[in-house]
Amino acid sequence: MAPRNTKIAIHSFNARGLSNKTKRQTIFTWLKSNFKGIVFLQETHTTTASEKEWCNEWAGDIYFSHGTCTSRGVAILIPKELDIIVHSSKSDNSGRLILLEA
Repeated sequence: MAPRNTKIAIHSFNARGLSNKTKRQTIFTWLKSNFKGIVFLQETHTTTASEKEWCNEWAGDIYFSHGTCTSRGVAILIPKELDIIVHSSKSDNSGRLILLEA
């Protein structure tokens, strides 16, 4: 368990669609080099079919609420360097909401 005075950075970005692999890899590389915390992404345009590929590219934990390949979708990215234990996660079916208990 983390000490009470531990600070965790949280960043939020509108991805404007990351179904394109080149764009997604560019964004992931940029995030890993510039932000050392949890990242909230909106408008990811993910589907269940793309989940495994995203997880392999991020090399950390990702929690999804899928929209379609052309709209909606949110994700929470947790870098593997952070010692965070997620106890539960819930998401809606419309690609708008994720709740984590960590």
